[in-house]
Amino acid sequence: MIQEDLKNALDTTALGKVTITYKRFTAEGSATFNPATGAVTSPYSSKTIEALTGPVTNYDASLLDIEVRATDRKFLVNVSDLDGEPTDRDIIEYGSRTYDVYRVISCPVSNAVVIYAKVSGGA
Repeated sequence: MIQEDLKNALDTTALGKVTITYKRFTAEGSATFNPATGAVTSPYSSKTIEALTGPVTNYDASLLDIEVRATDRKFLVNVSDLDGEPTDRDIIEYGSRTYDVYRVISCPVSNAVVIYAKVSGGA
């Protein structure tokens, strides 16, 4: 059963290769502005990487026990492309949208993770 679940979660035939900006949460608090320098510091570190992406399916929803919206995405990412393990405090920029990470599933047989994300703001 676990092998079948993993196979369905990683069904790469339904996923397309894209470039995303992965923003890893690195600091408590929000962005700060230094009026002396004009610099803005962000609580995120950004990295542009390649990923496979596709819609979150009803099958995924049954595994995750969540309500799925049409705008939800899953991203298959090579862990070595990230600076550490992804968390549910990270965000992804893809296309013109920003996504909040809400679930991360590690793939024990590969160096990849499946990241489930919702459009920021619940839209």
